[in-house]
Order: sequence, then C-alpha cells, then structure tokens
Amino acid sequence: MNKNLKIIMLSVGLTGALLCATPVYAGAVRQQDENTERVRQEKREHLENLAGELGLSEEQAEQLRAQKENRRQVQQRLRESMRNVHQALAEELAKEKPDQGKIDSITQDMKKLNSQMIDDRVKSIIDTRNILTPEQYRQFQQKASQMKERKMHPRKGGRMKGGR
Repeated sequence: MNKNLKIIMLSVGLTGALLCATPVYAGAVRQQDENTERVRQEKREHLENLAGELGLSEEQAEQLRAQKENRRQVQQRLRESMRNVHQALAEELAKEKPDQGKIDSITQDMKKLNSQMIDDRVKSIIDTRNILTPEQYRQFQQKASQMKERKMHPRKGGRMKGGR
C-alpha cells in the first residue's frame, strides 16, 4: 500500500509539474513570436529608411521588397535542407558501424546545398545591382559596409561583453 501511495504521489507531482510548465512554455513561445514580429518590423522600417536615404522610387522599393522576400524563402528552404542533411550525417556517424557510402552521399548533398547558397547570394547581389542605379548601388555598398563594421565592432573602444 505504501508503495502504491508513493507511485500515486509521484504521478500527481509530475502531472502538476507538467501543468505548471505548459503556461511557462506557452509564454516563451508567445515572447519569441513577439520578438520575431518586432525584428521583422525593425527590418521593414530599416528598408523604408534605406529607401529614403538612397532616393529609391516606389517601383525600386517594391522590387527590393519582393527580391528580399523571395530570397528569404529560398534561404529558409536551403537552411532547412541543410539542417536535415546535418542531422542525417550525425545519425550516420553515431552508428556503431557508419556506412562510408552514405557518409559520402550526405557530404555531397552538403556541398550541393552550400553551392546553392552561394549561387543564391551572388544572384541576390546581381539582382540588387540591376534594380539600383550605379550611384544608389555605391551608396548601398557604403551603408552595408558601415553596418558590417558595427556588427563586427559593436562597442568600438570598449570591451566586448564577456571580455577581460
């Protein structure tokens, strides 16, 4: 009887813990959704600001928006494929006797996906050049360099977080 009581108490305790954890998890998912939407809104605002700074026409701005959305979808699909391939490689390598033929096939898939990602990036650059005038593209490149510099050195002259 005492053993059954312990099992029941443990079951009730675990059920209670799961029920308490569900709202916390839901809150975390909701926060992530809000953060994702906030980031998307910031990116839209950034694109609008950039359009103003570069003097883009409405047509150019719309072409860039469409290009960006198309590229986002392509990159999302490629990243998902790459995650799947990485998972397949990890699973094969975790086996007691990995199949070298499967590993070679998986690494070939990885190389193809990397090549597709590079091709997509280059296509995006060319498409952007075709949308913008030479002067707008020059300004765009300057802005991109400044942003890259800020990402690489977020606190110039100061220590990075976690630095000594």
